[in-house]
Amino acid sequence: MLRKAPLNLLLMLSASVAVGQSLTFQDGVNGYDSTVDTEFRAANPTDPQDEKEFVSIDEFDGGFQTQGALRFENLFGGANGIPNGVDILFAELQVFVTSNTDANAVIGFHRVLGPDLNRAQGSGVWGNDDTWFSLGGDLIPDGAGLLDGDPIFADGLEASINPDSTLPAASNTLSNRLLTINVTSSLEAWAAAGSVSASNAANLGWAINNNTGNGWDFLSAEYGTADPVAAQAFAAARSFPSFLDLRPKLTVVYAGAAGQGDIDLDGDVDLADYQILLNNMAIELNGAIDPGDPGDLDFDRDVDLADFKIFKNVFPGGAAGFARAVAVPEPAGVLLALVAVGGVVAARRR
Repeated sequence: MLRKAPLNLLLMLSASVAVGQSLTFQDGVNGYDSTVDTEFRAANPTDPQDEKEFVSIDEFDGGFQTQGALRFENLFGGANGIPNGVDILFAELQVFVTSNTDANAVIGFHRVLGPDLNRAQGSGVWGNDDTWFSLGGDLIPDGAGLLDGDPIFADGLEASINPDSTLPAASNTLSNRLLTINVTSSLEAWAAAGSVSASNAANLGWAINNNTGNGWDFLSAEYGTADPVAAQAFAAARSFPSFLDLRPKLTVVYAGAAGQGDIDLDGDVDLADYQILLNNMAIELNGAIDPGDPGDLDFDRDVDLADFKIFKNVFPGGAAGFARAVAVPEPAGVLLALVAVGGVVAARRR
């Protein structure tokens, strides 16, 4: 929910509030249908789990591991994809969690690096029809009853050793709600790759690991397929307009040719963009990022003096160029205006 304190300081320019340069990817929404998600179960090593409406990640599920995997395909290029060559500013994954985990658990999203992996059969990128066995998962438990090798191994070859992203620790014990994970670094790597042939950077999705035996589950891109009526009732009981809202969702915010400060998307960074930032000063956003928060340049879910600092630095000519553009003869004039802004922001937060 946005709460807006209208401000009009320094400038009296006419500018409409435009949404940020962003895209969302969620199966069943706006024609997108390219999410691939599944789990690899050591307890059922040869059975694909592609028809399940949830993905489970567990280090010790009945004595066996379960690894999850998630990929959003067709992210870049085309009429509805992220333009090639842009700078990724922010990316956020949102999932609806149905089973929480231990407070100290690490739910890690390891970016998959190798398209061939260690497959026992076939070749190519992992898919919904893959299993624990087909990807070469360990089948012989050690003395503690654990399997030593996941199907997609976090060894720096098949997947990143350290997770690109982790579930925020404060969210570990929460369930039956949407949770968000910052996945900016993964999108930056995929955007830099430019094509699926680029080594160790192409979009091959994430292998998802849990370092505890308390399983963590989220609804899959198939949720609602088997029984849409029941799924819709479940969503409505939790105040969601559609069960589609509970499927995994990826939001990506990117900068166009003019860069991060081009808030009105007209191809340059100028005083019109600054006016929009001022008009939205003290906006706060609760929940998942809305790809339309004009002026939230640091993506911390509010528009404040930190965003002003970013804008001033990306303005043509930097801070000095900005000072000249606003035609304030001495820095004291800008400082006084910012003190006023800061007072409004502080008052709204008390």
